[in-house]
Amino acid sequence: MNKTKFLTIAVLLLLLLNATTLYFLFAKKNDKRSSRGGNRPYSEFIIKQLKFDTVQAAQLKQLRDQHKLELDELKKQDKQLQGAKFTLLKEGVTDSLKIDSVLNLVAINKKQFEMAFHKHFMEIRALCRPDQLELFNKTVDDMMKRRTQGPGDKKTAQESKEKK
Repeated sequence: MNKTKFLTIAVLLLLLLNATTLYFLFAKKNDKRSSRGGNRPYSEFIIKQLKFDTVQAAQLKQLRDQHKLELDELKKQDKQLQGAKFTLLKEGVTDSLKIDSVLNLVAINKKQFEMAFHKHFMEIRALCRPDQLELFNKTVDDMMKRRTQGPGDKKTAQESKEKK
């Protein structure tokens, strides 16, 4: 086995290991969310944080349902693309054009996923009255902090809340 073939196989195995690790990491997060009641806490959180009235709350729930359908379709596509990626690995395909093609489709799907989130939150922002926009901005900041917060940062975030 020459050096190039060995390195190609090693890189593919590392990609497989990385993808598997990410899958299990995100699968555990999704299991925790669904055990908490799916999207319900999210919409209740937004309604409470932004002080939505009943009309806005109903509109938010409609947006949430549409968003969920869109994400479900993107997740379905991602599952198919991941399957294609693993098929290439199982078949020992080393053609960089085929591998690159599948990885580009995975990246496009990820971009569509992120765009769906952006669009969804822009739609939520559009539901806000002018007096709610500051609350929306604070809520987005809080969500960003939670999302980017590492395990050791929880104490610091709690302390900063107590200082306010």
